[in-house]
Amino acid sequence: MQTDYKTQLSENMSTEEKEKIIEAIEFIKIQTPDLNEKKILEKIELANALAGIKADISTILCAILDSESNSEIEIERKFGKETLFVLKSKKKFKDTLSKYENAYDSNPELKKVLYFSLTKNLKLLLLTITEKYCELKKIKKLQKEEGEQLAKEAQEIFIPLMHK
Repeated sequence: MQTDYKTQLSENMSTEEKEKIIEAIEFIKIQTPDLNEKKILEKIELANALAGIKADISTILCAILDSESNSEIEIERKFGKETLFVLKSKKKFKDTLSKYENAYDSNPELKKVLYFSLTKNLKLLLLTITEKYCELKKIKKLQKEEGEQLAKEAQEIFIPLMHK
């Protein structure tokens, strides 16, 4: 039985926005055949959280679309230049985080500096903070070590970012 994703979307979204998000869900399902229902619902939860804080549609679409997609031309055609720009920025940021992953233990300030660099792209900042917010909501279900790491990251990085 297929989920009616439209009923899962926030009341804060217009009909047009909901249709665009459904189009993005269908697009990502084709691009990522192994994408399971749980992951789709997590993406919808993030999209709803963004809609709740009045994010624009290009930012909300980035909650659904994958920054790893190889279909840049199609993403731009279907969802616009702004959405593609945020997705490319998200991929670049994730790649940079991964590149320095081993350095965080010896230099904890490095991760903070990388996250503070997000303030130059407010849509990416909003998306990243909202992603962390959704992760924090699940903290009770995480292993103790993962939960502590996420809480520490929120305290040291995201709370100061919110003050910027």
